[in-house]
Amino acid sequence: YETMIHSLAYAINFSINLDGHSWLSLIFTTAAGIGWVSHSATITGVILFVLLIIMVICSFQCIRQRSGCYQLFRYTHYLFWPIFILLVLHAPNFWKWAIGPMVLLCFEKIYLFKRYLPKYGRTKLISIRIEDEHVLSLMIEKPSNFNFHVGEYINICLPNIVRNEWHPFTICSSPERKDIIRLTIMKKQNWTRKIYEHFSKEQ
Repeated sequence: YETMIHSLAYAINFSINLDGHSWLSLIFTTAAGIGWVSHSATITGVILFVLLIIMVICSFQCIRQRSGCYQLFRYTHYLFWPIFILLVLHAPNFWKWAIGPMVLLCFEKIYLFKRYLPKYGRTKLISIRIEDEHVLSLMIEKPSNFNFHVGEYINICLPNIVRNEWHPFTICSSPERKDIIRLTIMKKQNWTRKIYEHFSKEQ
């Protein structure tokens, strides 16, 4: 909403104060003379607006839960990186507010990447149980250095079925259980349907 208000306010301001320029030239060129780098605030603003609209549309539940559309939802969120760069070019003081959170984000990504390495995060599937026509349970070997509390979740990837796709599931087993982690998955759309159909064929 803030983006919409910000953009609308500038559009109205330009329509009131044309200063000898057309409204379109103020929006789509550097004629307005504002911006940190080469007076590019309006151009970068338009690009930012378009990228954000794309991200928002692809985030709607009706889009991301459509068959085959999860990857579209996932990959459009990588637009965050060009959006960040454009924001630095768009506003002269943006980097001062963003540098702290970005450093924390980088540390988080490094930590998460470390958790996906074989030494820390890779494990194996011990058994599968089809509970009913909509639900299955996965029994996963619990890594020796893995600890959790009741109500926590893990991100899992089954690369032999769908590569490079991670999904969070609540851990159903007790923390006192030393040998396995139990997950219950309900068949819905996309990934969960593929998982259910794959394992139901093996039963």
